[in-house]
Amino acid sequence: MSRSRAGRDWNHRKRFDDRDDDDINFDIDIDFDMGRRGRGYDLDIDVDIEIDMGRKGKGLDVEVDIDRKGKWLDVDIEIGKLDIELKLDGRCLQPDNSPITAMIGGEDTAIGEDTLVDANIFSRLIDLGAVTIGFGTTTFNSAAVSGDGMAFASANTFADVSGADLVFIFNKATSIDGSSCELPYATASSTTTFIAIDFEDFDFAEGQLTFFYDAYGYLEGGCGTCSGSNVPSLDGNVALLDADVQALAQNTLADVLASILTLEDQLSTVSAMGISAVG
Repeated sequence: MSRSRAGRDWNHRKRFDDRDDDDINFDIDIDFDMGRRGRGYDLDIDVDIEIDMGRKGKGLDVEVDIDRKGKWLDVDIEIGKLDIELKLDGRCLQPDNSPITAMIGGEDTAIGEDTLVDANIFSRLIDLGAVTIGFGTTTFNSAAVSGDGMAFASANTFADVSGADLVFIFNKATSIDGSSCELPYATASSTTTFIAIDFEDFDFAEGQLTFFYDAYGYLEGGCGTCSGSNVPSLDGNVALLDADVQALAQNTLADVLASILTLEDQLSTVSAMGISAVG
């Protein structure tokens, strides 16, 4: 892996095109210059990521541009409809010595005579040399119907990333309680999506910058939510979990922790988390 040395100029330009994968398609341009003449960093990174969870999502489009102007780094980020402009101090960049770790998952609970919980976790960490890209999405759905008595449904999701330079987390949640013909029912859905970018040779002086947003305003496409317009058609007590977690680099960790339980005529619940790391 190339690194800069004092008094020498280092230029790196590489293009990653159309990597074939059922879940991922992306193009990345990297133009990186660090040396005495520039006295800092010039980066131009264009990232196009499409994530397919087998649902109705249209994917995510990400663009990042970093330009040095004097002592400042001008950072322009576009994710879906979100546009962020940052001005960071380029004089105090720190060496990057920390691995990047991502955790994503949630909890689903449905209580009633007939219940269903359906959890999906998808996560990737990919080391591309000068930059590591992390992205993932998780959706937890729950539904309950009760002939007599209570129907309860809850869904919560989360994502947490450490060791990156830029992290973006989008959350979306819905829940509905109702009854039809005196038949109580409840549905709940939660979706969390994250994008993380870690530059190989430096960290910002400000440390990791993490941004949280409401997915309704910025991300397009369906998220696999439950529909509460009609009573869910359920039979029995079912709990489902589909987890796809990968870390692609020389030194990696990928693991899934999960707890799944069903009780006849009473309960369905799933608690799960995907963990990945690249060092």
